Amino acid sequence: MELYESMIKNDSSSGLYKTCEYIKNNQFDNLEEEWINMTSHIGKLINASSGDTWVHINSEMYKLIESDRLSVTYALVLTAKLFLLFQKVNKLYKEDTVKTLRDLIIHNFPEGAMLSYAGLQKFSRIIPSIDDEAYPFYNRILAGLSRLLSENETDILRISLEYLTRKKNKMPMPNIWPAPNIKESKKGDPVWFLWGYLLLHFDDQKVATNFNLFSWKYQGQKVSRYGLLWGAPYLLRTNVATLWTKEELIIIEKVKGIAKSLWEEINSTTDSTSTSIMNTFYPRNSLSMEPLYINEEINNIKESIKVLKINTKM
Repeated sequence: MELYESMIKNDSSSGLYKTCEYIKNNQFDNLEEEWINMTSHIGKLINASSGDTWVHINSEMYKLIESDRLSVTYALVLTAKLFLLFQKVNKLYKEDTVKTLRDLIIHNFPEGAMLSYAGLQKFSRIIPSIDDEAYPFYNRILAGLSRLLSENETDILRISLEYLTRKKNKMPMPNIWPAPNIKESKKGDPVWFLWGYLLLHFDDQKVATNFNLFSWKYQGQKVSRYGLLWGAPYLLRTNVATLWTKEELIIIEKVKGIAKSLWEEINSTTDSTSTSIMNTFYPRNSLSMEPLYINEEINNIKESIKVLKINTKM
């Protein structure tokens, strides 16, 4: 978890060096896991104003980890972007108690709430049969989540996702999807039910990308990836004029510029201690915000984001 820890500590030098070390040592699984943990932690802190940037980073991340070849430059740029976004949204993360979360959201899930016929049809893949004793509970949760979405209650929806995940009511899936296997689907962890709800409700590539990252090489890492689910409400109505400030774009371009020399440096020594070159371009403190139109950002970065697909068939 060295790369993740370097982000938490805002130690950008170590982060970029560690990225190169993982690639040099062919530890691609470790690098992927660290990146996913980093963006998941950001998801616990994300807000509406940074949602577009998070979408952009997660799309690039999934494109990199599913590719057969990994560019050192793109890998370093992704690490740098994760650091930049973390600096932008960073605040002390204090986990509320489950009781506190419940008090904030419970009135949105009244007893006896039921989906309409259209809603039942839409979510039939994640609702048990009508004769199942849990049928009313599934309806209650789905009706409450749908109302929050219809009323644009993004912050309350995010709290609701955290509460339902951490409360851990048993909610086994009637089918395997969207769990990765039948064993997971029958455990009843509500995280798969909640992902199923979001994927079915939105049929949106931004949500699918987060789910793909959440389930990437899944081996039970739910807790470390919860932020990808909790932050999902801030993916849905993103439409801002800028992804990066001018200062941030300068940093990203400088990372591209030194990628080759840094890679050569890593490969020329077994000592991966940070050197002064890294401290000349990457800030350790939060950057000032400056508006930048999206077309200018595109002209500077010139990176295409691959259209991502998720298989929703059983």
